[in-house]
Amino acid sequence: MAIHAIDPQAVPLLEALRGRGIKTGIVSNTPLGSPASAWRAELTRHGLLDKVDATVFCMDVGWRKPHRAPFDRALSLLEVAPADALFVGDDYRWDVVGAQNAGLRPVLLEGVVPNSRHDHLMIPNLTGIIALLTEAFL
Repeated sequence: MAIHAIDPQAVPLLEALRGRGIKTGIVSNTPLGSPASAWRAELTRHGLLDKVDATVFCMDVGWRKPHRAPFDRALSLLEVAPADALFVGDDYRWDVVGAQNAGLRPVLLEGVVPNSRHDHLMIPNLTGIIALLTEAFL
C-alpha cells in the first residue's frame, strides 16, 4: 500500500497555514482492513505527517466517512469546534456529506470531480484555501 503522488501544493500550503497559527488535520478513509499505522508511515514518507496537527483514519474510529465519527475525532484532537472548522475534500459523497454530518463547513476541490450541487464552498485548487480562509473567517 502506498500513496503514489501528493499534490505539489500540499506541503507549502500546510506550512503556510501553520505559520498563520491555523491547526490542520487529515481525515481519511483507507482500504478496508489496512492499518492506520501503514498510512501514517506513508504520510511521513511524503513529508506530510509532521506538517499536520492531527491524523484520523477510518480504522482509528471504526467508521468510514461520511459517518461523523472520523470528523468528530479530528475536531477533538485539534480542540476545535465544528463551526470553527473547514473540511477540504475531493469527493462529494465522502467529504462534503461527511463534513456536513459533523457540522463542519465543507469545501470541495472543484477541479477533481464535476459537481452540480451548490450546498458547499468550492475552490479550484489547494492554493484557494488561504483566500477562502481569509473570506470565511473575517
